[in-house]
Amino acid sequence: VKSHVKPRFFQSGTEQQNLLGQKISIETDTANTETRISTLQTNRQRLVTEHQTTNASLNRQLTNTKQQIAVLDEELKNKPQEAELIMVRKKPLVAKKTSLESNIYQENRRYNQDLQNIDYELATEESRLRSLEQQDQNLIDTVETVEGSISLQWISLAAITKSYLVDYWYWLLLLIPVAYLFRNRPRV
Repeated sequence: VKSHVKPRFFQSGTEQQNLLGQKISIETDTANTETRISTLQTNRQRLVTEHQTTNASLNRQLTNTKQQIAVLDEELKNKPQEAELIMVRKKPLVAKKTSLESNIYQENRRYNQDLQNIDYELATEESRLRSLEQQDQNLIDTVETVEGSISLQWISLAAITKSYLVDYWYWLLLLIPVAYLFRNRPRV
C-alpha cells in the first residue's frame, strides 16, 4: 500500500504488547503443576505399597488365627471333656479374629478413601496442566499473529493542492488575477 501512494498521504501506526510476563507466569505455573503431579504420583505409589504390605500382614495374622481356632475346634470334637479349657483358649482367638477382620475392613476403607482423594487431585492437576498447555499455545499463536488494518480517507482537491503547493498557495492566488488581467487587457 505504501508504494502506491505518496509518503505525505500515508500514515502508519504500530502497537506492541510485551507478552513475556504472561509467558513466564504460564511456564512457572506449568512447572509447579508438573511438580505437584509428580509428588501426587509418588504419594499414590507409596499408598498402594503401604496398603499391600499392611493388608498382607493383617491377612497372614488372620489366617494364622483362623488356623489356631480350627485346631481348637478339632480338639473340641476329639476331647469334649476338655470343652471348658478349650473354650477359654478359643475366646481370645475369636476376639483377635474379629479385631483383625475389623482392622482389615478399616484399612481397606481408609485406603480406598485416600486413593480416591489422590486420584481426584491428580485428575485436577492434569486438567490444570492441559489448560496451561492450551494457554501457552494460545500465547504462541498470539505472538505469531500480526494484526493490522488499512483505512482510507477521502482527500479533496483542495487538500491535494494544499499538500503539494503549501508554499506556493498564496502566490497562486495572486497570479490568478494578474493572469486574468493580462489576458483581458485591451490591445493597442
